[in-house]
Amino acid sequence: MEEKDESLLSGSLGYFWEDVRLGKSSGGKARGFLKRLNDGNVQLEYFLDEESDQGDTYKFPKCIYGATVNGHVLLLDLVRSRVTRRTHGLPSVRTQTAGTAILGVMPGHAKLDAVTSVSVFFPGVTHWAGLQTVKEEARSDDRGRGKSVSLHVEAAPKQECRLSKGRMISIASHWKLGGTVDDRSIFAPVALECSARRAQPFRDLLDPLVQIQDILNIAYAGFVPARGGRVRFAANESPPVHPRVWCARVMQAPEGVAAPKSMTAMPMFSLGHIGGIRGLARWVKFCDQVPRVHRALSLGYRIGVANVEARFLEVASAIEYWVALQDQAGLQWAQEKRRPLALANRVGKDFAAWVGDPKEWDSVFAGTYNAVKHDPKFVPDPYALSHLAGSGWLLLLSAILNRTSGTKLPGKVVMASHRNADLGRKVCDLLADPNARIKRREEPRRKRKRT
Repeated sequence: MEEKDESLLSGSLGYFWEDVRLGKSSGGKARGFLKRLNDGNVQLEYFLDEESDQGDTYKFPKCIYGATVNGHVLLLDLVRSRVTRRTHGLPSVRTQTAGTAILGVMPGHAKLDAVTSVSVFFPGVTHWAGLQTVKEEARSDDRGRGKSVSLHVEAAPKQECRLSKGRMISIASHWKLGGTVDDRSIFAPVALECSARRAQPFRDLLDPLVQIQDILNIAYAGFVPARGGRVRFAANESPPVHPRVWCARVMQAPEGVAAPKSMTAMPMFSLGHIGGIRGLARWVKFCDQVPRVHRALSLGYRIGVANVEARFLEVASAIEYWVALQDQAGLQWAQEKRRPLALANRVGKDFAAWVGDPKEWDSVFAGTYNAVKHDPKFVPDPYALSHLAGSGWLLLLSAILNRTSGTKLPGKVVMASHRNADLGRKVCDLLADPNARIKRREEPRRKRKRT
């Protein structure tokens, strides 16, 4: 984030107007103080007019425009509003909290629902995306000592794919040169963009980027924050400088959510493994159509991991739901009544090799699932539940990525990843342990033939 934007969000006084549309607002201006909170949201506090009583008639604004001592700002994604009323001559205060701040936007460009493009920048994922922006070449002298280094910076070609509602997602490289002549720096992240020909609400263009960030979080096993972004307004298609974006949802890890252990380690899968830009478009479509399964796969990197019982139940119910959904759609593979086994067979030999025996895994997974739900006397081993939940999560992830890519390559890559090798061994040991506190599926009793 630029220094002037940090100054604005660290605390700024200014005038603020609600629901601005091309410089026109629904009410009068208010003096207020703006600052960024520890959770990444932006808070605005301003005095209320003592003669006005807005307690029952106040309408929650869709945006707030501000002209502060450190620059212009537009607040979007307002998440809460409260009033602190005081008596005995003390001023009453309204507090607004927003998840997004657009910085550097001018009043004439702050048209509500007039966004045509939102871009966010992700450093450290160029290997995952298969892009190369910076090329380095080092030269040595006859003695092998460093003589010179040359850097070639060039933006990679943009890749695009259409989404629903007239939207388009694209992935490209972005670069920016900073510093002085003797202290240069290069910022060259991957740029993800969601755009539309016609102006759309900011949230409609942000949501696909959040869903794609979920893919990055899964690949790197942690919250991968964006660092900076840009937005374009329909009111002015070619401004000299595009306004910058601060968005807590994509730029700051929530409390209790871990960051990836290493951004240089090999991710679980790459963009090429899941079908490239078309695979991302199909992933966004899947997230919109089946949010329940999407949440089971990604929510741990948004709000933190739940306790082992809750996570196991969430994963198991998501598998049941997904297979039942495919069964209702008439797909033959989903007609198997043992839902976990149906999904294991769908993913195929890669999961079978990873888990050892799919039928035995299905028996333990389903039996333990039913016991945790219905048997109050059953006290499971929390480590066993954690291993079963992890194996079910990887199975569900492989099935969904196979579907969005149109091939079985993602499942093969996920199961072969070094990140999952240790869990695979623990699951195999669990299935072979006769003393493990787990349950197996109860097979239906055969009816005796009458003689």
